[in-house]
Amino acid sequence: MMVAEATSVKAGGDSMPSEINPLAVLAGKGWVSLSQFSRIISVSYPTALRMKNDGRVRVITVGGIHRIYADEVERFFKEGNFKGEGSKDSSPSS
Repeated sequence: MMVAEATSVKAGGDSMPSEINPLAVLAGKGWVSLSQFSRIISVSYPTALRMKNDGRVRVITVGGIHRIYADEVERFFKEGNFKGEGSKDSSPSS
């Protein structure tokens, strides 16, 4: 089933949906942009970018678009921030 979306035109001629459901995009493409991810988790884009830069969420950059795939979104909702080996968050607190 296709979801109809209203579009608007940004400066530079790019068309951008004005009323977009990021979860519908995730279901359709299998990934969302970092901007859409920030809306899903209710944080600002700069906070989502900081999460990417800190390694708290796994992001793949393709053609200048930061993509977050469905399995990472699911993992984020189940486990929260990614805590890789050697990160400050993985050490025991004293």
